[in-house]
Amino acid sequence: MFDFINKERFRYTDASTRLAVIRFIFSLGTAGVGVVWSLYMNSLGFSESAIGYIAGILTLVSLFLSVKDTTLLEKFGEKKIFVTSLIIYIFSYVSIAVFRSTALFILISFLVTIAAVLRTESFAIIYRDSISNNKDVSRKEGLLYSLANLGWFIAPAFAGFLLAKYGYPVVFYLSALMFAVSLVIFSLNRGRVLKKNFKRSDGNLIGNIRKYFSRKELLFPYTVSAGLCLIDSFIIIYMPLFLFKRGLPVEYIGILISVMALIHAIFDFKIGDLVNKYGFKKFLVLGFLASAATLIIAGFISDVYVLFYLIMFGSFFTIFIEPLQDSYFFSKISRKEDEEKFFPIFSTAAQIGAVIAKIVTATILLFLAEKYTYWAIAFIMAIVGILILFKKERKN
Repeated sequence: MFDFINKERFRYTDASTRLAVIRFIFSLGTAGVGVVWSLYMNSLGFSESAIGYIAGILTLVSLFLSVKDTTLLEKFGEKKIFVTSLIIYIFSYVSIAVFRSTALFILISFLVTIAAVLRTESFAIIYRDSISNNKDVSRKEGLLYSLANLGWFIAPAFAGFLLAKYGYPVVFYLSALMFAVSLVIFSLNRGRVLKKNFKRSDGNLIGNIRKYFSRKELLFPYTVSAGLCLIDSFIIIYMPLFLFKRGLPVEYIGILISVMALIHAIFDFKIGDLVNKYGFKKFLVLGFLASAATLIIAGFISDVYVLFYLIMFGSFFTIFIEPLQDSYFFSKISRKEDEEKFFPIFSTAAQIGAVIAKIVTATILLFLAEKYTYWAIAFIMAIVGILILFKKERKN
């Protein structure tokens, strides 16, 4: 039955490919929960603004953890940190499935936030270290994001169906199972371990931040990542709530996220491959400005099904952003020394973008109608796109 998890067969595949498969499997878990998370909070009695503020606070927690993660990565190693994160996910989702409690949910949310930070930073470095040729980074990152988005294509539609038919616990149980399978398969993976020269100053938070932002070439990927997570957080947290409130069946919400992910699964790998030929700038400017235009149009639409299709197909434009963010960052640093020091700082860009999206949206909803949230996010996306447009691009 489990012949596909065959240790000998698994060992002979390429190291980065094995890790990309693991990424695909646990993306099924994150996607399944991701599509129902805000809906579940709403079912517990949280308002739309409260959901945004709570999500924003959790993101600030992850921001703090990200910049402090260097010490953990260097002391315990990426593999142990990654395994720990998977265990936390399994425990957390099973607990939510078994016990329906507002207080417990808040506690579990903090645990999941910790796990997300540990997982994101440790796995990114593990995957980068598995790629021996620097010229393959963009292409391999494109493959990774394609498989991750394939997971986001499969899980949300399935989760929406399960939610409508069986309720929330089944979704959380299956997501926990995906992380358990990832844990088993990762234990069969025997990738190479790079010897890294760590300095005592690596754990100096203020010093690491100062060093990161003193390197001008690292500001570009930081801005890109923050902008991408701005729109991603807005869509994942708020679009399910907005559409559900307008009367869209919950199954359709799962389909929305699935189709958006399918678009990325199809095109991310190709974009990652093309960037070596055409450079980053053209793709990124198009992605940000076209996404901003889509949200501006969305603010004028009243029909829920028209909005549904606009958001679904408008997600095409973020394919010009997503597969490029990590590869650009890793192309600018040394694997043997700087990854553990600078990647946690770089990863805070995601939290910055997410915090802005959640807090801005939650605050607008206290005073204004839904359409103004689209225009506010669009305005920020346009600013990022314009900044990139007038920024001189350095050759890799």
